Amino acid sequence: MYQGVIVLTVGIFTGSAVLMPWQKTASVAMETKNIRVALVQFDARPGEVEQNLAAMERLARAAVEDRARLVMFHELALSDYMGDMGKYAEPIPEGPSVRRMERLAGELDCFITFGMPERDGDRLHIAQVFVGPEGFLYRYRKTWLFQDREDRGHRNEWARYNPGQGPELFVIDGIRATCLICADADAPRSIEQVRSLKPDLVFFPVNRGAKAFPEYPAKVARMERIVRAGLMPSLYLRYKHCSEVRKG
Repeated sequence: MYQGVIVLTVGIFTGSAVLMPWQKTASVAMETKNIRVALVQFDARPGEVEQNLAAMERLARAAVEDRARLVMFHELALSDYMGDMGKYAEPIPEGPSVRRMERLAGELDCFITFGMPERDGDRLHIAQVFVGPEGFLYRYRKTWLFQDREDRGHRNEWARYNPGQGPELFVIDGIRATCLICADADAPRSIEQVRSLKPDLVFFPVNRGAKAFPEYPAKVARMERIVRAGLMPSLYLRYKHCSEVRKG
């Protein structure tokens, strides 16, 4: 099975304004938090949820053995893209796949984020789920959906899924974070929202490769501008384009 794992240490700078009684202006207290992060990719089999979950469990265990605190899987890692995505979508957090990953995060004492199709009543979303040692933390719903009128690879998201509400803040392991998914980064409004939130960390899972999508370098450049403008680390994970295990 095609897979790649990158384990690295990320330094997160967090700041808070402190106004002492004798001061006219607040000073900013900066702290650094180092966290071991595993960026994990594998060849998710379309529609093979059980097989994909087994691969995620195996790879998460390997990452934690290398001292990873946070394990990140790509967009729609649970199922990949399918024509009848409603067949594979689950409610969040009460669906079986989220519960299974909750148990794994509790067992390994780590944080795990992974992509999956979500069912909410009659609505379908592309979601990124975040779980930790204490259970479910947060899910982000992709908002600026990808349009491909030829529907290559069942990827005309605009016709197949409902949009979310855009980036928002959440806390993971004491870190203020936000999330974008793939085509979200194409929307200037999405970038504005991220910058206005002032997160300490941005998650950016993707399910496409540079060779198949020539516009991909422009997306990477846009995320780099976000990082430079907001002075925030970004965990950027693209799918099917990593062929090695690296540690840092």
